[in-house]
Amino acid sequence: MVLTIAQAAKAEVMEGNAVKAIILDTFADQPDIAHKMVIIANCESGLVHRTADGRFLPNSDGSGARGALQLMLSLHQQEANKQGLDLNLSTDEGYFAYIRYLVETQGFRPWAASRACWQPKIG
Repeated sequence: MVLTIAQAAKAEVMEGNAVKAIILDTFADQPDIAHKMVIIANCESGLVHRTADGRFLPNSDGSGARGALQLMLSLHQQEANKQGLDLNLSTDEGYFAYIRYLVETQGFRPWAASRACWQPKIG
């Protein structure tokens, strides 16, 4: 069963299949990209988007990166606002819509730091 973003967001801890479902939904019209983004999310966060207390997964190195795809919120908030997207930590729709925007405008470059993990798996 594939969950929608709204269904997956109801889970207190968002990880594994719920994160995969959101990514697949976000890129439903681009299954190849969706598959690659699941692999990248696995490298970035182990497919964990939210912790047990409902917060976006913080970066293990202490940076401001958050969520399944370790988006640097401080770096991207202004551009997200220009695109009419909300990166507010209480929503997932804006987060994943902005991830799609990044892929459409920059490809996989925003995740270059984890390239050694995902590049061999996506070719």
